[in-house]
Amino acid sequence: MRSRVEQDDMLRPARIAYLFGIHRARELDSDIGSLDADPELAAALEEIMRDGPEAGVHLWIWSDTVAGAARRLSSRMMRECSWRIAGKMSPDDSLSLLGHERAAEIRDRQLVLSNDDLGILTRAIAFGLPSAGWLAGILGGFARPGPYQQENADA
Repeated sequence: MRSRVEQDDMLRPARIAYLFGIHRARELDSDIGSLDADPELAAALEEIMRDGPEAGVHLWIWSDTVAGAARRLSSRMMRECSWRIAGKMSPDDSLSLLGHERAAEIRDRQLVLSNDDLGILTRAIAFGLPSAGWLAGILGGFARPGPYQQENADA
């Protein structure tokens, strides 16, 4: 990411780093006196969060709870997360993560999508991944000729 910024090279393909379970990353612990904390790693992550999007380097961060993310990410890092996706949570967690209590008001299987930079705040329906059997059935339908394909094959 630094080379992209230093060379002002914004034409390279975008890159996305996925950080699943940030709540488990004790190396990022923001508590003072933590024995596992790595200040250089935290500073590098903050730099990527701050400067990365303009250089085509993006982070997708997942935590099991708002408190878990807040333990590992500084308040500056949390502010750098422009898109926030939240499921149903307590009013306090919703206020902490999104700046309002909207995520406390949604139903099960709904999400709140929020982007302060773009002024977006909307609800969406959460979908699960389809089963392998369902996908195989759908994809298998494309392999078999349909009525229209059969007519054209005879012509």
